[in-house]
Parts: sequence; structure tokens; C-alpha cells
Amino acid sequence: MIEESRVYVDEPMKKHTTYRVGGPADYYLIPQNAEQVRQVVALCKEKGIPYFILGNGSNLLVGDRGYAGIILQLKDKKCVEKT
Repeated sequence: MIEESRVYVDEPMKKHTTYRVGGPADYYLIPQNAEQVRQVVALCKEKGIPYFILGNGSNLLVGDRGYAGIILQLKDKKCVEKT
């Protein structure tokens, strides 16, 4: 799974969008590879937890109430496998 230093609780999304607006995400995760992305998505589906996969945060508006669920920020190119 994702190491603790890459997991944020109640993370303000305004830090991660180009428009600099948005309330907190319940959980904000920064996976290091595609396997970690798969594991988190599988867990979310199993538990019924909403999730959103975020790229660079451009052209994205997050409401002031934030996001009730998990945001996966794909910063590392290893997170996206070419098939």
C-alpha cells in the first residue's frame, strides 16, 4: 500500500488545483506506481468509498465543502502504465 508520508487527511484541494479553490478531501493519496493505484481503487470499490483520480489539477473546480472520499494524485509517471 501507499506509505504514510504520502497520505493526507482533510487535505485542502485549493493546494492542488490551478484555480486555487476547493475545500478539503477526506483523504488525498499520492501513489508511486500503477500497482498502488490498482490496490486503492480495488479497496474503494470493495468498500463503496468514492474516489477521484486527479492529474495536474488544471481545469478542475472543487466545491468549498471539499470531497467526501479519496483523491488519488497521479504525479509520478510510473502510475500510468502504457499498454
